[in-house]
Amino acid sequence: MTLNEEKTRTCDAWQESFNFLGYTFGVRYAFGSGRKYLGASPSSKSLARLRDKVRELTGPETTWLHEEILVGAINRLVRGWTSYFSYGSLWRAYVKMERFLAERVRGWLVRKHKLGTRGQRRYPAEYLYGPMGLVHLPTALKGMRTP
Repeated sequence: MTLNEEKTRTCDAWQESFNFLGYTFGVRYAFGSGRKYLGASPSSKSLARLRDKVRELTGPETTWLHEEILVGAINRLVRGWTSYFSYGSLWRAYVKMERFLAERVRGWLVRKHKLGTRGQRRYPAEYLYGPMGLVHLPTALKGMRTP
């Protein structure tokens, strides 16, 4: 096996971050104390790829789908993503993705039911994560971290 000279490099992770296998490795700061440590988090490219896939699933051409089918497809996609990205500093990425998912599903529901609002009151978070069954990423993260 030969190394790709364009992609291969050596670097000091304390000085600059680098991407590898969908993660960004580099300096992180501990919550509370502010101490530096070397850590990993999902790369911005992998987050963008997941957002693009969710956009495809919740696009205007999919409003004919039943809600359970859409939520099932999103949950499978997101659970697979979280299974891979279960290592490192995840809280910030999971919270951002959770907000994005909630807004996309709300927008899809508004288009499906032809409402004139953004759906905040009609489809609150309790409805999305309760009766609809949308996966809640921060809760999933807490479940992964408990022994």
